[in-house]
Amino acid sequence: MNRITKIVLMVALGMTVLLASLPDAAAHRDDQSYLYLDIGVGVQARLQMPFGDIETALGIDISGTDNEVEQLIAENADTLIAYAADHVTLGTPDEEWDLVAREARRGADGLEFVEVVFDVDAGDVSPTVIQVTLDPFFDEIENRDALLLTGKDWTRGIVDSEADQLVRLTPGKRTDTVELGDSSQWKNLSASIGLGLDHIRTGPDHMLFIVALLLPSVLIWRSEWRPAQSFGRTLWRLTKIMTMFTLAHSVTFTLTGLGLVPAPGSKVTETIIALSIAATALHSLRPIIPNREWIIALVFGLFHGFGFASLVQELEVSTQTELVSLGGRNIGIEIGQLIVVLLTFPALFLLRVTRYYRPAFIVGCIGLIFVSLGWAVERVFETSPFTSDIVDKITKFPRVLWLVAILTASAAALHLFERSRDRLIDAVPHKELATT
Repeated sequence: MNRITKIVLMVALGMTVLLASLPDAAAHRDDQSYLYLDIGVGVQARLQMPFGDIETALGIDISGTDNEVEQLIAENADTLIAYAADHVTLGTPDEEWDLVAREARRGADGLEFVEVVFDVDAGDVSPTVIQVTLDPFFDEIENRDALLLTGKDWTRGIVDSEADQLVRLTPGKRTDTVELGDSSQWKNLSASIGLGLDHIRTGPDHMLFIVALLLPSVLIWRSEWRPAQSFGRTLWRLTKIMTMFTLAHSVTFTLTGLGLVPAPGSKVTETIIALSIAATALHSLRPIIPNREWIIALVFGLFHGFGFASLVQELEVSTQTELVSLGGRNIGIEIGQLIVVLLTFPALFLLRVTRYYRPAFIVGCIGLIFVSLGWAVERVFETSPFTSDIVDKITKFPRVLWLVAILTASAAALHLFERSRDRLIDAVPHKELATT
């Protein structure tokens, strides 16, 4: 194992441990309600109320399967909306805003909370000071409180905040005034970078497509796959592949995000993204354009860009804010891709000259094909997400980082073991590419 490989290996393991040590977002408590403010061109409010408190105070038992829960919320929507409207007031110290409750739904991520969405008539200017009155279940149940949080405020760099509360309301203090702070496009840029990075972390289909590109990147095709010799040239080859992928998805991401190019339907886009993994894995098993995987990255990257564009299509923000958000999210996506490469490539490079890589390569490609086809079936026919459930459990953060660390350490151990017994496979120089 040469010095460069050792350095990259240590970087990969270090990044894995560092990322795995990051704390998760704060969880919801079942004895609190939460009012989120989404601030853009206007203001939208979302009140989340626990199932248990709703049953105690309103006598509505919301339980059962996901479909049954959604049906119960729909059947009792008028009651839930009316209760929420009676317990939320927003405005400034000088005026009270008009609130119109328009929807009752289940909270995101399967939370056992009902979320009531309000449209807020706060004028066309983004507010800097807000006065809130918030008291759900304070009179019906003892020891209840509520939190006011900023869900989204792009110009202040806030996206889906749960850890930093604006104010806590209690039975003894049901009204309070808060200052939102100064706005800045730099804060928007920082938040957008974080969101783009998070999309790679929480988007296993994009992550697995990168892995499918990585599997053959440490090999050279000469009637069959052979291990590549040079670390530097192998890394350069991978760089070209990822650059083509980046250029492709950046073009469609930006043009679609700005509304200049219409995106295909969500079902079509997500299905093609799923099938791109299978197509790339099949090419690895029997190459059509060997040693030119950058073409595959370029073609399918266009569709991945359409998928990324869904991140910004529903933003209610100014044009300037939207442009900054687009740029920031694209940067975050690239950083996320780079992290996946840095965490995965060292192990693949070490294993490529061992007898274990070929069977792992074949099994990995077949596994990617089955996952890809499972996702495609789910997305076309809108079936229950059995594939998604399995993949999500494996790729859940930070579990996946510890898994990568174990695999990388195992790859290093296998490489040293085979080397000590002089059983490493002869590698092929990159100049051989000229003859293929």
